[in-house]
Amino acid sequence: MTTDTVHFGILGAHATIAAKHLDAIAAAGGAVTAYFDPGPEPPGFTGVPGTRCRDLGELLRTAPDVIAVLSPSNRHADDVEACLRAEADVVVEKPLALDIGRAADLIRLADRLNRRLVVCLQHRFRESVQTVRDLVRSGELGSVQTVRLLVCEPRTAAYYTGRRWRGTWAGEGGGVLMNQAPHYVDLLTDVFGLPSSVVARRRRQQHTIQTEDTIDCLIDWPSGCVGSLHISTAERGPAELLEVIGTGGWITLSGTQVTVHRFATAFDRYLAEPDPFAVSAARTEPRVLDGAGGHRAIYQELLRIRRTGERSRIEAVHCLDGLHLANAITLSGLDDVHVELPIDAAGYAERLAVLMTGERAEQTAP
Repeated sequence: MTTDTVHFGILGAHATIAAKHLDAIAAAGGAVTAYFDPGPEPPGFTGVPGTRCRDLGELLRTAPDVIAVLSPSNRHADDVEACLRAEADVVVEKPLALDIGRAADLIRLADRLNRRLVVCLQHRFRESVQTVRDLVRSGELGSVQTVRLLVCEPRTAAYYTGRRWRGTWAGEGGGVLMNQAPHYVDLLTDVFGLPSSVVARRRRQQHTIQTEDTIDCLIDWPSGCVGSLHISTAERGPAELLEVIGTGGWITLSGTQVTVHRFATAFDRYLAEPDPFAVSAARTEPRVLDGAGGHRAIYQELLRIRRTGERSRIEAVHCLDGLHLANAITLSGLDDVHVELPIDAAGYAERLAVLMTGERAEQTAP
């Protein structure tokens, strides 16, 4: 396509998230010229001037500049590969792939074909998350000692029964960890880096699913920082609560609210206090931020780097650590063992394939 307008294809137009992509594409000045989903006419696409294609091949033959991959999670990797080989840039919903090895292969393919490959981890663009990242990376908190992240994203039984692939090994490669957790696991790795080890517990508390609805994990980083992650679709509580404690202060993040507490003295000076119960005074700075960072931010950034040729944190090469951590947590939870990172990517892929194949056999047994 040679016009200034960037033309988009949509693969998986029946996805719940499709409306957000349509809105973001329009807001960025793009145009949807083709879309495909094997079901009936997708809701929300009435009036969209694009061509409804009969299959993926027809969609690819329309030669869009960018294709948004919104298919079920177990289809992401194969669909992304097909789109890249058709010489399209790709925006894919999380996760890019179900295992770290396959994701790395796709990144190498995109690089070889000189294509942009972007993963929708739009929480990175939230002003609150960027504030935390900047404070941690700048050293304003001193050495980070402890990180705690609590997330409750409750779902009803209808959430799982309405899409049978949800909560299955074959459909998602996991449960809450691969569906609800990717944004939060990415937050941990994007702000604090790739951990060195994890110990995790997987549970099914409430939902009748094949994988987990709750994850608890203890995390170690090479710096000596220790953290914890708790995320569940079986609990009602804080939607998101992040606490970061450093030698120079601490932060809490909840939605659009960030509160910064700065200690009045450095930790070494506090340790030297003669009073064994000395109070460590802190100055509190509450901030209410705009909460921006949805899909619009992803598409605006994609169109910007297409124009400028620059690289960006939205590209998949910068999104691998979150998936790597998720795979490590799954391994630890499956075997109830301490897992060190980096993991054996090929070994994890083989383990996942066995789980997925065994589940399919169970589903088809008489």
